[in-house]
Amino acid sequence: MSERVEVSRCRNRAEARQQALVLVAVGIACQLQEDEGGVALFVEADDALRAEWELDSYREENRRAPLVTTAQRLGLLTGPRAEVDAAGARVLPSPPLLGVIGYVLVLLAGFGAQNRQPFGLDWTQLGAVDAGAILNGAVWRAATGLTLHANLGHLLSNLVFGSVCGLLVGRQFGTGLAWLALVLAGTLGNLLNALFQDPGHVAIGASTAVFGGLGFLAGAAQSARELRWRQGLRRWSPVAAGIMLVAFLGVGGERTDVGGHVAGFLAGIALGLGAAYLPERLCTNRWVQSGCALVALGGLAIAWLVAVA
Repeated sequence: MSERVEVSRCRNRAEARQQALVLVAVGIACQLQEDEGGVALFVEADDALRAEWELDSYREENRRAPLVTTAQRLGLLTGPRAEVDAAGARVLPSPPLLGVIGYVLVLLAGFGAQNRQPFGLDWTQLGAVDAGAILNGAVWRAATGLTLHANLGHLLSNLVFGSVCGLLVGRQFGTGLAWLALVLAGTLGNLLNALFQDPGHVAIGASTAVFGGLGFLAGAAQSARELRWRQGLRRWSPVAAGIMLVAFLGVGGERTDVGGHVAGFLAGIALGLGAAYLPERLCTNRWVQSGCALVALGGLAIAWLVAVA
């Protein structure tokens, strides 16, 4: 078994998860270990120097850069940039922050409908991911269930981690493609999970889509052109990193839908493997990005219309 090295120690699990996402985004597998002194991040010895550099860069940018400058560098306020060669750069046409705003509004609308029950409808009962109902033909529940949450804590968790995940995917593929990928991964994950669950299994939450986004990043990184030189197991390190993150973030708690998290992650990997080979002109085309965003929102809207019909 290869040696693991501690590269960071955090005060709490939330901070550790954020740093773990930074490492996963650049293809470095990491492990969280909690003790009396906090939460430590461990990586393979071969990756230690690179991991420390990435984390130092992350801390430096967040400590010194003004808020607006940081947002611009991340592509939140302006179109994100990614180097393609020494001569120029490509520009993705839409700022990822727009997608995050849409995501937040959709989840807040779903949670509000659950609690206020407009039109006298039980929105949770109508839209929950019910394995038995899905197997009997109510496939729209695989999508509607993504917009529902059990309580405020459940909602806030998916708002935070979903936003981060959407930003990371949006930086690579553009806002529209990113959120369409998350919706598709979440829906496909719920459908796949229903096939292996007891007919009485019921679940709600956007976490299947969030883990789908992690899988999408892992799949896209694994098949990216710049990684093709890697041989053997090293080429699969991005996927391994994603699996480790699912293991640490997605299997805790009695009410955690482990099957949904795993299924979403697998669906995301499949989509990411294909998305890595999309022509550059699609990712940089404003109309394509806008169309993908409309499909993502429209698909959820249609699913709900069918559910209440």
